[in-house]
Amino acid sequence: MHDFAITCARGTESLLHAELAELGVRATESVGALTATGGLEAAYRVMLGSRIAQRVLWPLRTFAADDADQVYEALRGFAWPEHMDTDDTFAIRAAIGRGRDVHARYLLQRVKDAIVDTFRDRTGRRPSVDRDDPEVAYHVHFGDEVTLAVALAGRSLHQRHYRPRGAKAPLKETLAAAVLRASGWTWEQPLLDPMCGSGTLLVEAALAAREAAPGRRLILGSWRGHDAQVFAELKREVELREKAAAHRTLQIRGRDLDPESLRLAGESLRRAGVHGVTLEQGPALDARPFGKGPGHLVVNPPYGERLGASGDALRAHLDLGTTFRNFPSWHAHVITGEPRLLKQLGLKSQARRTLYNGPIECTLASFAMSADARPSKPRRRPEAEMLLNRMRKNLKRLRKWADRQNLDAYRVYDAEIPEYNVVVDRYGDAALVQEHHRPRRVDPAVAEARLRDALLVVAEVLELDETAVHLRVRQRGESQYERRANTGERHLVREGDHQFEVNLLDYQDTGLYLDHRQLRLMAAEAARGGRFLNLFAYTCTASVVAAGLGAHTTSVDLSKTYLRWGEDNFQRNDMDPGAQRFEPLDVRRFLSHVRGRETWQSILLAPPSFSKSSRADVLDLKRDHRELIEASLAVLAPGGNLFFSTHARDFELDRGLDAQEITRQTVPQDFRHEPHRTWKLTR
Repeated sequence: MHDFAITCARGTESLLHAELAELGVRATESVGALTATGGLEAAYRVMLGSRIAQRVLWPLRTFAADDADQVYEALRGFAWPEHMDTDDTFAIRAAIGRGRDVHARYLLQRVKDAIVDTFRDRTGRRPSVDRDDPEVAYHVHFGDEVTLAVALAGRSLHQRHYRPRGAKAPLKETLAAAVLRASGWTWEQPLLDPMCGSGTLLVEAALAAREAAPGRRLILGSWRGHDAQVFAELKREVELREKAAAHRTLQIRGRDLDPESLRLAGESLRRAGVHGVTLEQGPALDARPFGKGPGHLVVNPPYGERLGASGDALRAHLDLGTTFRNFPSWHAHVITGEPRLLKQLGLKSQARRTLYNGPIECTLASFAMSADARPSKPRRRPEAEMLLNRMRKNLKRLRKWADRQNLDAYRVYDAEIPEYNVVVDRYGDAALVQEHHRPRRVDPAVAEARLRDALLVVAEVLELDETAVHLRVRQRGESQYERRANTGERHLVREGDHQFEVNLLDYQDTGLYLDHRQLRLMAAEAARGGRFLNLFAYTCTASVVAAGLGAHTTSVDLSKTYLRWGEDNFQRNDMDPGAQRFEPLDVRRFLSHVRGRETWQSILLAPPSFSKSSRADVLDLKRDHRELIEASLAVLAPGGNLFFSTHARDFELDRGLDAQEITRQTVPQDFRHEPHRTWKLTR
């Protein structure tokens, strides 16, 4: 009999203990690990069959040492050739116990020196280090005593190798398996992940239902202590169990709004070798019960490591509370790194468990969806009354004006109350709530409660379904070009005589700058019947307005995606995009190319504050705006007008430029604050 260690994520020790008992392995618990008793056969059973274990460590030597140099001396004469050969590659990991003052990197260096020096002394040759895919992996635990062990599987057991490249998977495979075990779900029951992402929970559920051993693809490394015959016999056992379960009909479904996430989930299932899982595109809110008997909802909604990092987390938890109302008699399980958001579900949890996803402390909360324990409909706090009254007053003032202007996309609230530092924009039959630059002094829980109030108030005042009110929390460094999702969902809004497509889900910005409404008209009017140049054209809305006044337009933007969107905007207005010009180029290169060859009567120059792309030089507007303006003036026709506008904060125009500020003329009536600054220059 031999004691060996099995590591796991903190918080999963009892779950692993129960799993090991099912595998016939006796063990005792400690923090983040279990100590098991048995021979190599028992260790191999864990390697092959455990879904929760991370590493199986077979001890080679235990000794006393006070520092890394003493570890070197103790291991200098160790019988390394009994465990590996000079042709084998190796790697070393270290764990430092509490209260031990030793530098992990130096400890690893000294253990490596001991191995290399021993082989060099005995053979004149040395083995090589391979940190990524070693043939022998060692582990050193520096606690009250020092334990040298070999990691029998080499790599961490959470690496199942089914995740495709590019898949964002915030949940480790072993933790996903632990969540499923903690939920009490069995393969005979329906299981739904309504926000499945790239599908880690789905794959782990399907592997468990098919009794597919998570370590069935393991190949023993070059450690000389392995017993290949025993390992092969155990692999045959697990293969037979998997074959016996192949006939099972699975009731496992995954749902996500993002088609790219669903594609990755499907690829993960295929790579894992499991089938029978249904994937559906759509919001969690549209999910409904299925299958035989009550089932389980298991979900890892989006959350950020930094508290309050994204409005997506708040929105996701609000949506889950509504979704759960549709699943009476089911059980729901939510694992989140932001436990305070669980309040947004409107449910009292039956049980809570703390689990660690790497360094992130998470909470797994379980809920029973019986008839008398359904989530309550979210209610706004009394404090939100002031926001409600202000929005109603604004809407009363703006509604008639918007009707006269033929607008159904406009700002309803512009951060007018300090406690509600948000802006609210209406986009037809939907609305967008945006929080900009939350002050650090505001407690995240308070800020999220206010955001929740804002969402409820907007739905009430604008008479919209809660699901039509979207939330964005803008972060420093985010760009209008940064993709947040991949739904491709657009809808039409009206602006005067024109229609434009907007997307409230996929990007930081919507495709339509509401505050540029007057600027679009002004720049287009200056090009009436002539030539209009739209630089940093985005979705070409200004070009559409100018073309409606008889101008021939040239739209320049580095993003082909946005220019295609611009072409769609032309088609939406019964204009032939083929009659216009679209240039997917860096603006500075375009201006350099056309200088001395072409001129335009009206130019709109509305660059981002900062832009970094592999296809263009870095643009820092505060530094580069004079160069941009002068290059634009060089292609402006005599008597023409250049309109330069920026959303950059604390921006000061170079004093050497002869420009007239016209900001007050370009900020629309529905904006209480000046979101941009605009200048007009002539030639």
